[in-house]
Amino acid sequence: MKKIQNLTMAKLLAAALVAALLSVSVASAQSPIFQGKFSLPYEVRWGKAMLPAGEYWLRVDYVGTATILTVQQAESGKTVAMVLSSIAEGDKNTKDGSALLIASRGGQRIVHSLKLAELGEVFIYDPALARGRGTIEEARKTQPVRVLAAR
Repeated sequence: MKKIQNLTMAKLLAAALVAALLSVSVASAQSPIFQGKFSLPYEVRWGKAMLPAGEYWLRVDYVGTATILTVQQAESGKTVAMVLSSIAEGDKNTKDGSALLIASRGGQRIVHSLKLAELGEVFIYDPALARGRGTIEEARKTQPVRVLAAR
């Protein structure tokens, strides 16, 4: 029983340390590589966060080899999600602009990628959905939600 308590405490401390390091890294960054806003017409899962319909601000920062995306509710300014991505692909197709790419899995809408035309990159959060490895029905239902760069 004591081993389980010690293991649980160690996990909590490790999680707190990682969160502290991420917040320090993001806070000490010179400036974000991208800032923008988007509006969700419906509830969406992005990583572990569930975002209700509404207006949001986003900020993208590089921390080492990873990309950290911070999502804030536009009205309250409250941070509602921090999502990591270590997968980025070049994308020269900038004519469609920046967008969140959303598909469905099991009846739930999920952000699988973030396309940032201003950077010429696509950040992937759910590789299976992004590459169309879900069911044929899921792959066909990718929906873009426009992301506007902040000025």
